Amino acid sequence: MKWTEDISVHAHRTLTENKRNKAKALPLAEDVLCLTSYLKETSEVQRKLVKEGTCDSFTAWKSLNELTLTQVMLFNRRRQGEISKMSVDDYNSRCLPESMDYIYDSLSDFEKELCRTFKRVEIVGKKGRTVPVLLTKEMEESMSLLLSSRENVGVSAENPYMFPSTSDGHIRGSDCIRRYAVLCGATNPTFLRSTALRKQIATVSQVLNLKDNELDILAKFLGHDVRVHREFYRLPDSTLQVAKISKLLLSLENGRTSNLAGKSLDEIDIEKDEEIQEDESVNDSEEDEKVEEEDEQEQEPLNHVPHVTMPEQSPIPATAKKTQCRRRPWSNEEVDIMKKAFRKEIAQNKLPGKAAIEKVLEQYDCLRGRKWTNLKDFIRNRFLKANKE
Repeated sequence: MKWTEDISVHAHRTLTENKRNKAKALPLAEDVLCLTSYLKETSEVQRKLVKEGTCDSFTAWKSLNELTLTQVMLFNRRRQGEISKMSVDDYNSRCLPESMDYIYDSLSDFEKELCRTFKRVEIVGKKGRTVPVLLTKEMEESMSLLLSSRENVGVSAENPYMFPSTSDGHIRGSDCIRRYAVLCGATNPTFLRSTALRKQIATVSQVLNLKDNELDILAKFLGHDVRVHREFYRLPDSTLQVAKISKLLLSLENGRTSNLAGKSLDEIDIEKDEEIQEDESVNDSEEDEKVEEEDEQEQEPLNHVPHVTMPEQSPIPATAKKTQCRRRPWSNEEVDIMKKAFRKEIAQNKLPGKAAIEKVLEQYDCLRGRKWTNLKDFIRNRFLKANKE
């Protein structure tokens, strides 16, 4: 048995099919807003308890530690492992964005205000890349409070992590976001994961129609290059594909290529009389389903095919009539030839390829008139019969 031919190819094909058929779901905007609101409200309550230093301050500090980690991860759409491993030194090195004159002057007033509001922390990302993390004033207040009171709750002074556990390690961001996704009452809490949130912002960037330099800024912020961002992190959006590409295809179909010069997909307009009628598309899909059903019934006996009597006042047009395929029984000679020609494949429960089957069809005259798929179905049925026995 050859690994590359018998196992590796089929395994890759199965993986590809599973990925293609897998439902691609992004977090709902309502769920993200629900989680954000819950984290802000709960963090404010826990901050007050930690500042008061009540008898239950350890539970409050632990909750604030988990809430703040989840907030930072959610706001920045960062990988959970990157935020979880943020060190105290990284946080102490936080700073305001560099205000170079020639860059700062080109910003709008609102963008300048954002630069004065958010603090920037650089942490280690995937493959050793340096990736930024933006902190709001509330996040910075919570993290500073956690840092100043960590020794009071028994955290070792030698623990290097910003979000420490009771031991020398750190808490896991995946556990935190999974827990609060359920507690906040989200409609689909299983979609609120760090990877899904990162894919959400990458997919939304398609709607924004970002320029190349803007897309490069976003990709670097997420911690990967533009090629990875486009190929793996942006989910195929069926709505955009249908809404935008269909306009281009309809214009080409109606010979309006001269009107497309210099236009983007958003600028292409389609007249109402060029739109596809809904009833025609439904009829076409029903005809395709009928053809597929008859193809599936090709190998079944004729008496298993249901007979439908059409009313006399609604005759079927000549173009819509379907020819019934009668099953051709296998003769003893054909069965003997098949067993002899494919004895090796039958013994190994392995279906032969198209080329091998067509070669057998050319060698034996009694098999003439049969399709190569008929021979393949015969061998497959032999497998099923042997397994039943």
